[in-house]
Amino acid sequence: MQLGVAIHMYADLNNNNLPPDLEVLYPSLITDKLIFRCRISKNSNAYIYLRMTNRDCNSNNIMLFSKEPVHKGGRVVGYLDAHTEWLPEELFRGKIQAILNNPEQVKDYSEEAIEIMNGYLKDKP
Repeated sequence: MQLGVAIHMYADLNNNNLPPDLEVLYPSLITDKLIFRCRISKNSNAYIYLRMTNRDCNSNNIMLFSKEPVHKGGRVVGYLDAHTEWLPEELFRGKIQAILNNPEQVKDYSEEAIEIMNGYLKDKP
């Protein structure tokens, strides 16, 4: 996923600090705003970014995910190591819950990211 690569490029240029949000990647690292769109939903802000405390966290931590489960009942999920995968909604929900239940993983995320994950679980049955 190009967003994952751009996030790492930002960190390379900023003393290993991850970006505060996805918007700072445009236009210096991402020159085409279509990268922020989901090809299926056409939503211009299609991804939710879960900022981490630093780039040295677990590479399998979820870094971003599609806002809506528009991909055959699942979501596109991007990880800190910049790989992506599609997950059925139920499995995605379980991964978010597992992060929040694991103190070692929770400490890798910013307070805002933890709030986003808690809000997601609260809003989804």
